[in-house]
Formats: sequence, C-alpha cells, structure tokens
Amino acid sequence: MVEFMNAGFLEGDGGYVGSRLLAALSYIRPELGRPCDMAVHRAKQALRGWKRLAPGFSRLPLPWEVVAGAAMLMLSEGLWVE
Repeated sequence: MVEFMNAGFLEGDGGYVGSRLLAALSYIRPELGRPCDMAVHRAKQALRGWKRLAPGFSRLPLPWEVVAGAAMLMLSEGLWVE
C-alpha cells in the first residue's frame, strides 16, 4: 500500500486517491484496520504526509453561461420538475 501511495504522490495524484484506497480496503477487509497491523499504520502515515505535501484544492465554479446552457438543454429535453 505504501508503495502505491508513493507512486501516486510522485505521479502528481491528489491525496484523495490514497484516502479512497484506505476506505475501500477497510470496507472490504475490516480486519486490516486493527491497531497492530503495521502495513495499515504505515499506509496511514504515508497518506498523512501525502496530504501535507500535496494539499487538496478547490475547483472553480462553473461559468454562468455553462449553467444557463445546461438549464436550457434540460428544458428542451423536457427534464424539469414541477
């Protein structure tokens, strides 16, 4: 897991990739989250460092023209809620 996280960091992926990996593993294999499991502990440390060195960022909002165009497309297709 740590090798995957290191590779993701070096490739420029966001920290959310590592978060999703740990969440998926803990969902599928809950026994991996035990405190004595050093592999998961090291992966959590790697994720903490990854998020510290490559913090997340906010996306810019959609321009008004895009929102208005999407609304017009939905109206023309009859996709509105009354």
